[in-house]
Amino acid sequence: MNKETIKFILNDFHEKSLPEAFDRSLELPLDLNKIVTLVGIRRSGKTYLLYRTMQRLIDNGVDKHNIIYINFEADRLFPVKLSEMDLILKAYHELYPDRLSEKNIFFWMKFSRYQTGKNMFGEFMIQNLFVSILPGLHQG
Repeated sequence: MNKETIKFILNDFHEKSLPEAFDRSLELPLDLNKIVTLVGIRRSGKTYLLYRTMQRLIDNGVDKHNIIYINFEADRLFPVKLSEMDLILKAYHELYPDRLSEKNIFFWMKFSRYQTGKNMFGEFMIQNLFVSILPGLHQG
């Protein structure tokens, strides 16, 4: 995984439209300052629930550039190493230095069993990551 590839993926996500997703009986909360984890069997709708939640955020006034989405199933990110995860935030800050002081950043990561080595996969939504988990990242 390298920073230029991550920049390309982030920019690609911000430039393209979200896939169309329909409303479901289950909705993820938009106002938590916590990590929300979705785990389930293949093709049960986890990804589209995340897309729908992203669209709800945008509909509620969140700038799409305040959403970070990384799909770790992308071959160009292999091999994914825990020690390189900070490259995501560094790449984001290089692309959008004007957003260093934003307090409403939504960070989405999609992992599969291939990255975790387990027989299940999950998708993760982290809200307010910069504020609550990584304060001061932009300082160095």
